Amino acid sequence: MKKTGFTIAFMLVLLTACSRWDDAITVRTADLNYFKDNYRDCRVTFQANAQKVAARYDFAVRGSIAVPGGADKDLAVDYVYVPATKSKEKLLIITAGLHGIEGYAGSAVLDLFFKEMFPAMNCDTTGVIVFHAVNPYGMKHFWRATEDNIDLNRNCMNDPKLYGITNRGYARLRGFLEPEGKASAGIIAGAAVTLKMIWYNLTMGKKDFMRAALSGQHEYPKGIFYGGKKPAPQIAEMTRILSSVMPKYRFAANIDLHTGYGRRGYLHLFLTPLDDRKNRTMESLFPGRPIDWSSDKDFYQTYGDLNMFLYNLVPGLPVLPLTFEYGTLDSQTIPGGIRSLKTVILGTQGMMNGYASDDDRRALEAMTMEMYYPQSPAWRSEVIRQSREVFTAFLDRWDRLQRKDF
Repeated sequence: MKKTGFTIAFMLVLLTACSRWDDAITVRTADLNYFKDNYRDCRVTFQANAQKVAARYDFAVRGSIAVPGGADKDLAVDYVYVPATKSKEKLLIITAGLHGIEGYAGSAVLDLFFKEMFPAMNCDTTGVIVFHAVNPYGMKHFWRATEDNIDLNRNCMNDPKLYGITNRGYARLRGFLEPEGKASAGIIAGAAVTLKMIWYNLTMGKKDFMRAALSGQHEYPKGIFYGGKKPAPQIAEMTRILSSVMPKYRFAANIDLHTGYGRRGYLHLFLTPLDDRKNRTMESLFPGRPIDWSSDKDFYQTYGDLNMFLYNLVPGLPVLPLTFEYGTLDSQTIPGGIRSLKTVILGTQGMMNGYASDDDRRALEAMTMEMYYPQSPAWRSEVIRQSREVFTAFLDRWDRLQRKDF
């Protein structure tokens, strides 16, 4: 009974922390219909949209990449490709669900894209290929990693030798980042993680700590941000597909949809700085919208991310790596950053080692949902409102973009 009371109290605190922001938002109820609450419904919605696209363009290609997984027999990455109808000038790639649970918001944004943006797109010179639920296991089970605990945004390597990268800082922090035993949502477990996090920030320095903890590692399969030893099956198959499609075009862009980092309810544009000309081109696609450059002091370099993998996939082909990140926990602040990393550490511990009790499982699952797929109507409404605004402006400028702009 005490445990149950604790779990309820914990969830109330979790929701109350975000209520002040939520109360200031005008919810557009109709936009909430884009969101689904299970993998199957999201998949059915995407497949229906892909079928409509294929009915309009009889040369469109629809496909599914089966993803093997234990007891789950229905896991797949679905995709649809519409080649440019007249001249293959530019290719727009959109990916969602690389981090499983983040695919719920990503799926909603893809539904918005197909229903409101794609019908008006000029496909004379633009090809479009969209991948849904890149990590279907994580999406179905409301977790960010695959069944093998692989973080797919640390798994995309252009050179196989890079799977042997050693993250020495992670090894130093391993006892903190991979707690032993079953996961607990109790005050003592949470306080222990928080205090260690503060200690390592002070002794290592914020930048070195973030690099060690967050950039990825390939040695510890039960650890956080584990990138694996080889490409995951869906990454290998997506590579095959895109290696065939991308060289047919003169330039490309990839929009990778994520949730978790940043200011609650805000669509952050995370761009990787390239050369000055490409940087200006990327900025021009989002007029009046602040850009979060990955070179800024509060960011860290990751290894094996999909965007830079695609940037380097076809030699000589200009590719713009664009990340849309929908913030949830104000992780750009110190309290939000602590809460976010604590959620990843304890959540991974639970997925790998099990939970101390059902109440602990429910509490930690609630933390994970709040970080990656908030139930808040205000948050969801803002995801759609801002996506509509940003995608509309982007597509208008994308339509005018030419190879000489690179």
